[in-house]
Amino acid sequence: MFSGRHAAQQRAARREHPLTLETPLTPALLARFAIVVPPFGTLIRQSAESVLTAFGAHALTALVETLSVSLGRALAMNNDAVWFVPAGAVEQDIALGLLAALPMPFAGTDEPIGLIRRNDAARTPLEETLVDALREAGRSRAGSK
Repeated sequence: MFSGRHAAQQRAARREHPLTLETPLTPALLARFAIVVPPFGTLIRQSAESVLTAFGAHALTALVETLSVSLGRALAMNNDAVWFVPAGAVEQDIALGLLAALPMPFAGTDEPIGLIRRNDAARTPLEETLVDALREAGRSRAGSK
């Protein structure tokens, strides 16, 4: 059983990145930099590709594929890479000014988040406690925005 909501995806780069000074940001400008994306075939990669397609950036060649948040963060903070990542993973870095959000279209960038649980097996008390804790954390987070 899937239960969840949708989360937006963010395009982030170091705060001094050349693209943070470009208005408007164009596909040709974006193509000058390495793009960090999730691996092909993942839902979050599909979200990244939706953004790139909506933006008109179809033929990017300098792609780095990773699911590692620490690697994506390091590439974005210490290089000129642009990181396509779930917004929650960079929310604090952006709030602290360590990374900057790049202005690109957000249409189609929502991605599912939630839990997938078996429905053919009894849930243990520990599993229910974990699910309750996750739900409470989600409600607290949603209430703080």
